[in-house]
Amino acid sequence: MAYLAFNEQEAVKEGNKENAGYAAEMQTRILNDYLSPLALNVGHRIADQAKTAFYQTMGCLLKAIFGR
Repeated sequence: MAYLAFNEQEAVKEGNKENAGYAAEMQTRILNDYLSPLALNVGHRIADQAKTAFYQTMGCLLKAIFGR
């Protein structure tokens, strides 16, 4: 994500709208297709298996943020 954000920033600086748009699109796709499902899965596992209220809450927070 950092690499794509850097590429988007450089493309914007250079005035290359096509590359900036592509980098932004790829960031969105990676977040939606890969990172969000992973974070949601981790949230479920933490909430279900945590022994303390703090970590159960952190799991529920992940589920709330990344749930669809």
